[in-house]
Formats: sequence, structure tokens, C-alpha cells
Amino acid sequence: MTDSRPADGVERQHAGSGKGTEHQQIGLVDGVEQESGSSEVRPESRPRLRPGSRLSYDHVRDTDVLLFPEGVLVLNHTAAAVLSHCDGRRTVLDIVAQLGERFRGVRLSDVTTLLAQLRQRHLIETAGEARDA
Repeated sequence: MTDSRPADGVERQHAGSGKGTEHQQIGLVDGVEQESGSSEVRPESRPRLRPGSRLSYDHVRDTDVLLFPEGVLVLNHTAAAVLSHCDGRRTVLDIVAQLGERFRGVRLSDVTTLLAQLRQRHLIETAGEARDA
């Protein structure tokens, strides 16, 4: 039996409606290589959701979701906790510290990997990096 998950660790669930809405489940994944360039998220970055996106709770699925104009991203508990702190004011280091007060084992590399995956999919944007100053 083989593992059917893609290399990026994101399980995709496409909606059956055929109307272009895409459902995905995303979580923190160890060992994911970040692409160089614009998807990199630095510790001093200040991530925020892209305009038109918002966190919500789907009572039918009994899970947290990220709603965006093109679809829905089904989040695990950890990803939802990270995104709930992405307000454009807090740095990634601040987010890691705050999550560390609530959860054990929060690692900067896990949080930056998740945020890089979301940035690559244009679901978050970051401020506070040298090119944004």
C-alpha cells in the first residue's frame, strides 16, 4: 500500500459541484522544502489574511475553515490557531511565542512552513520584510 498524499503534505478534497470551488485540508508538515523566492516567510514577517479571506467555523464539517473568493480551505486545529494570530501586526516570532503559551512543542520552522504554503497559494500576505519597508 502506498501513501497517496502529495509531497507537500496537503490533502486536497475537490468539491463535487464542479463550479470551481476547491476544498483542501492543510496542516503543519515536517520536512517540506520551501521554494526560494516570494513564498519564503521570515521570522520578522507580519502575516495577515489576503483581502476577501476570513476564518470561519463550519458547523456541518465541525471544523475550522479559511474562506476565500475561490473556495474553502479546511484547516486542522493547529493551522487554525496559527491563522487566528495573523493580523498584520504580530511578527511570526510573536505568533510562535503566543502559541507556545497555549501549546507544547511549537516550532518556528513549522509555523514558517505552514505560512509559506499559504503564501504560495496567495491566501496570506506578509509585511515587515526588507522589501516591504
